[in-house]
Amino acid sequence: VIEDRGVPKGNVSIVIGTGTHRPMEQKEIEARLGEGVAKAHRVENHDARSKDLVVMGELPGYGKISFNATVMKADVKITVGSIIPHVHNGFGGGPKNIMPAICNFETVRKHHLKNVLHERSRVGIVEGNPFLEDLTAIAKLARINFSVQCLNDSFGNVYKILAGDVL
Repeated sequence: VIEDRGVPKGNVSIVIGTGTHRPMEQKEIEARLGEGVAKAHRVENHDARSKDLVVMGELPGYGKISFNATVMKADVKITVGSIIPHVHNGFGGGPKNIMPAICNFETVRKHHLKNVLHERSRVGIVEGNPFLEDLTAIAKLARINFSVQCLNDSFGNVYKILAGDVL
């Protein structure tokens, strides 16, 4: 579909935002993206400990913050994800598709240790949630251009797609 808009397949890279989790295997990638998409485009798993991460800024209490090099070097950066309840962030999706998804390990570690036990870092809470506030400040450093987020029903079926600013 993107090539219908004049973007050659060779100009599209897909980065799986694994955060600090294990990389997805090829069969998992094909199941998630569809075999055609997985084979037509460059697809890589984010590595939070990679030596190639790009420093995009610094925040008090966190130091230098870096992100996936493929994403940071892209002319246009688009995140795709789902908005679902999250145990500490209030809801997943949005800035969570950047931090921890494509962020460096040390930033994720500091963030979680600092915020995970705060009384406002809970599912469904977005106002005054330090987990979400710090995550958002970190995510802004990545300068993402656009975001596509799916809202799912309780069965996991997409019932609405939202697109626009990542925040």
